Amino acid sequence: MVKSKAKKAEKTKVKLKTALKHKTKFLPKGGNVTKTDFKIKPIVIQTQLKEKSTEQPLSKRNLTFKELLTRLNHHNVNVKSSGCDDLSELIKSTDPQLVEVQLHVLLQGVSKLLLDREAKVRRLAVQLIGDILAKVSLIKLEPFFEILIMYTVCAMTHLDVGVQEDSLLIIDAFLKNIPSLIAKHYLRLFPNFLRLISKLRSESNPSRTLTLNLQGSSTSIRWRINVLSRLEGILKAIVDGRARGKEETVGGGGGPNVERVAFGYWKFGGGAQRSEGSVSEHLDVLIPLLNEAWVEALPKPDKQEEEENTIINNDTASILRCTLGIFHLFWELLHESDKQLGQKLLTNDNQKYFSHVFSFFPYAQKDAQTGKIKGRKRPQVVVDANNDPKCIGENLVICYMFSALYKNLTNKNLAERAAQVVSYLNVCLMNRNYVRGGNVDVLLKTLRVIFFENSSSWAKRKINLDLLLGGVVHFYAHNQLSVEVNVEIIKLLANVVHLSTLNGLVAYRAWLRDLPKLLCESTISLEVVDCLSLLSRMASEEFGDALAALLPQIFENLPKIEIKGAGLYPPRFQIVNMFALVPHISQADLALVEHVATSLEDGKLSRHIRDVFRERDGLSAHL
Repeated sequence: MVKSKAKKAEKTKVKLKTALKHKTKFLPKGGNVTKTDFKIKPIVIQTQLKEKSTEQPLSKRNLTFKELLTRLNHHNVNVKSSGCDDLSELIKSTDPQLVEVQLHVLLQGVSKLLLDREAKVRRLAVQLIGDILAKVSLIKLEPFFEILIMYTVCAMTHLDVGVQEDSLLIIDAFLKNIPSLIAKHYLRLFPNFLRLISKLRSESNPSRTLTLNLQGSSTSIRWRINVLSRLEGILKAIVDGRARGKEETVGGGGGPNVERVAFGYWKFGGGAQRSEGSVSEHLDVLIPLLNEAWVEALPKPDKQEEEENTIINNDTASILRCTLGIFHLFWELLHESDKQLGQKLLTNDNQKYFSHVFSFFPYAQKDAQTGKIKGRKRPQVVVDANNDPKCIGENLVICYMFSALYKNLTNKNLAERAAQVVSYLNVCLMNRNYVRGGNVDVLLKTLRVIFFENSSSWAKRKINLDLLLGGVVHFYAHNQLSVEVNVEIIKLLANVVHLSTLNGLVAYRAWLRDLPKLLCESTISLEVVDCLSLLSRMASEEFGDALAALLPQIFENLPKIEIKGAGLYPPRFQIVNMFALVPHISQADLALVEHVATSLEDGKLSRHIRDVFRERDGLSAHL
């Protein structure tokens, strides 16, 4: 019974696999053919079929300014980056006048990217702004510069540390392309420089203290170097603009004649009024910050007894350059523009910074690096490194500031420090090619202050300046200097003739005897002619005797000499006038002068020579 039931169960199961009972059926003949008689509708984008005007500037991808600016608003990083690249190429290849037509739209669209969360987009936006600034004239850019300033301020105060760091790149673009314009708007940016490196001590106290850069890509010292170097650049732009003598006129609610003068003053007609947020209000905050930054950067100076210089590392040398440069530029601006503001730098609190800097003077740098200081993650945010192992530029600025502030310094060992400054200046003067480039200007500026502004103060403390004057003569004779520098040294030495305490130096009198030889050369500067004319009127015995001895060569060279520069009085007339007070001229020399006057093609010069020597002979006979 059991077996029969199992057989019935197996028979009732469904068979899943069955053998093929039928063969494959193929399509009828002609049925396996693709039908091609179907119809389709084309997809047409009408904007692509439009023919673009040849008058509009187009990129390599045949895109206009408007289309590229639309890409800058895209959410994708790659689309925005390619839009910046294409826009940069289009600006470089387009006529400046066509770029100026689109200037407002361009600045409005590109400036937004300065606040983008992607670092790549921000960097491309900075490069693009640099291209725009280099292409457009300053007059066309000025009405729209408020857009750039607004976004720059937002970037400097942004919560994202990366955006703050990249805001310094915008400042670099301004300083490179439009330094005069950024100098005009420096008050908008100045407080933000302080916020980048410091914070308020308390809500009720305006004083600030340095902060640590814990979230940034560089150390705190390097971040301060980056910030302070940009502030120094803006101050230098102000100084350079004032040196060029260009007064900037701005429009506004003050009336049709509103002129901006130095450091926060607006001049209406003949008077001057204070503007809000003047830099003088921030001066008492900034100088203590400079002192704090310097003290932190110099924890253990390496100054051994056998060493003359204080050895500092690269970062400390860069901090020294930035802080000292800012202090120096503030003095230059405030002292000349407003004496009362200049006195703010002379307060005891502000003098602490300079006293700390001078305590370890002079400086030298170990392992001086070349190139630029770079961050580890953000190599584009860079600042020029101090690559001079002797720190000559910084030491000379210290000498200049000490000389300028000499009357107002309150240090007990002032005479010792003054002797230290004179000793260092002698080292610079006596060593051949020790001082080069822009450092020569600082050296000459320091010498002018010592000789002509504070010489009496130095004399009271019995500081001998004879060696310093001899060093200047040696520096002039043994260094290969540019024509402009030689002219400045000649002017400096020529004015020493007024100083009775120094003009009797043997080396100086020897230099006076060699000076008329310049009139025998093929070219001479008009400023040098003025200096020689001044010396001839001072009745210097050495100069007059040398002038008389070289009279034949000077008059033979008179028609041929090339005089560079233009003045109200003819320079060749000045050269002739130098002989009016020469005490002794031989008859042979007088005959030579007559021969030269006769052979000259210039009738006015010929008559002037005869008149000068006729009056001279009459004056000699009268005497």
